[in-house]
Amino acid sequence: MSYSRKLCKKNQQIRQNQIPHTGGAKSLARRRAEMKAKGKDVDRGKMWTETHKRKDGSYVTEAAREIGEKLKKSEVKG
Repeated sequence: MSYSRKLCKKNQQIRQNQIPHTGGAKSLARRRAEMKAKGKDVDRGKMWTETHKRKDGSYVTEAAREIGEKLKKSEVKG
């Protein structure tokens, strides 16, 4: 198998393991500024949750929901 074919297979596997987000073209800095303007507290966990939920409040995937719940638990402990 050629080098480019191996690289293609490797990248295909990596893409399958990624978690999609709902951030769109808006940068995280711009989203953070908008959240602050609305009076919301902003930290890494809340930014992650904000960009991995749909408009109806559901998570984009089951894996994203699990990570979101872990983040919420760590916020409560913190």
